[in-house]
Amino acid sequence: MKNEVRNILSKYQDDPHRLMDILIDIHDLQGYVGSADIDWLAEKLNMSAVQINETVTFYHFFSKTPKARYNIYLNNSITAEMRGRKAVQETLEQACGTTFGKISEDGLFGLFHTSCNGMNDQGPAAIINDKVFTNLTPYRVKKLVSDLREGKTLDEATYEGFGDGNNADPDVRSMVFNNIRRQMIILDKNHKKYDVIKLLKKFSPEGVIKTIENSNLRGRGGAGFPTGLKWRFGRKVDSTNHVLICNADEGEPGTFKDRVMLTEFPDLVFEGMVIGAYATGANIGLVYLRYEYRYLYKFLNRILNEMRENGLLGKNIAGIKDFNFDIRIQLGAGAYVCGEESAMIESLEGKRGEPRDKPPFPVEKGYLGYPTIVNNVETLAAVVRIVKNGAEWFRTFGTKDSLGTKLLSVSGDCKFPGIYEVEWNQYP
Repeated sequence: MKNEVRNILSKYQDDPHRLMDILIDIHDLQGYVGSADIDWLAEKLNMSAVQINETVTFYHFFSKTPKARYNIYLNNSITAEMRGRKAVQETLEQACGTTFGKISEDGLFGLFHTSCNGMNDQGPAAIINDKVFTNLTPYRVKKLVSDLREGKTLDEATYEGFGDGNNADPDVRSMVFNNIRRQMIILDKNHKKYDVIKLLKKFSPEGVIKTIENSNLRGRGGAGFPTGLKWRFGRKVDSTNHVLICNADEGEPGTFKDRVMLTEFPDLVFEGMVIGAYATGANIGLVYLRYEYRYLYKFLNRILNEMRENGLLGKNIAGIKDFNFDIRIQLGAGAYVCGEESAMIESLEGKRGEPRDKPPFPVEKGYLGYPTIVNNVETLAAVVRIVKNGAEWFRTFGTKDSLGTKLLSVSGDCKFPGIYEVEWNQYP
């Protein structure tokens, strides 16, 4: 086992800042990170065991003790309760022969509560060994557990076909549905992928920033800070490296719009990151992907590899001399607070996801001390539409103070849960 763990360290060049990846890989290898593993990692990474232990114990999906063969994390959000979660929980306990928070005596099943897992439009939902099972019912639970007891794989035990769109992609293969109910300017598939990247030669970085400023695009992550102003601040800071981060850690209960964007419009999000990098001078790109969306990880990395192969990531992007930028996806491990930008940066550096004191702000000193811009998934998608069509076009949607559209995650006591793109409006 030590040789395999040593190979994991080599994979990440013994970099303590890649501790999250190292811990995730060890978890995949043996199911937990024990005290002996922590001591050994501390020696090899030149860190204190206390530091590593703090990281391991901070995140929901890490464990210091062996887990079951099948670890079932059942969403406990209010909408799941409305759709019969209690009956599903009771059935799981009866069928698995254990209670929540424990592992069955045969070591086959572990039952755990988890907060919103981004599936509120099709709950109750559970994550079992990183595979998502939606629309659970007592009957489906009994059949699922019975199949697993008989030795069927999780794929064989799937009780629904694959979902719509890219959910059926060979690198996704999930029963998740997008449930896109209303589309406008962002959720519009009538566009040429990466068209704006190929046209970037026609723009100066300053011109791109000016366009975003004139559009008055505000961050869609919650704070509503003007995106163009954030980019201008970041570009002004003198540094050997600049960083641009896509915040894909949506953990707000009832929210799942970023899940849909990353499933159906990953090219749009990544293109927005490339545009942002060009405008701000960023050469390091990071996507912080919540662990609950790990089932998209392979698919998203394939999209990034295709971009590299086509000269849309890497060195001299789109033939622009010295425009060097690449993107790495960093998985989280279950921590709601990591949606806050400075806590996310701490996590990206391999630490507990605890918010930093401000100032300095990330645009001045963020990831590894470099000036860092953090944008939401939806914000980056909007950037592509704005640069393509112009600021004045974007300003024709919405109100004076709230321009454009907003993606809404709708679930609960309603007939058609899903994603609705609506234009900002001024109601009396």
